[in-house]
Amino acid sequence: MKLRVLVLLLGIFLLSSLSFAQSRVTVKLMEEESDESVPYATVTLTKPGARSAVYAALSDEKGAAVFSGVKNGPYVLKAELLGFKTITKEIKISGAIDLGVVRM
Repeated sequence: MKLRVLVLLLGIFLLSSLSFAQSRVTVKLMEEESDESVPYATVTLTKPGARSAVYAALSDEKGAAVFSGVKNGPYVLKAELLGFKTITKEIKISGAIDLGVVRM
């Protein structure tokens, strides 16, 4: 009986810790035509079907955007900057991930 309770509690603990897992997400924005970085673009992560972003970042002078503490699950990545084509991409986070280069 004590072993069953211990196993049950351990299982609940493991499942709850997985649901609160948080990750680091990185992406690099590049110009489609000139292959130069796109600095100071707004990059957001939104849950599918939601209207407002859950996470937001600004790309740095090298075009890199970093999100920390992102909870695992599906998101829509959106990158936008005046004068550039807005990019949207569906992604799934399940641990630290580098999305590589996204061309705008």
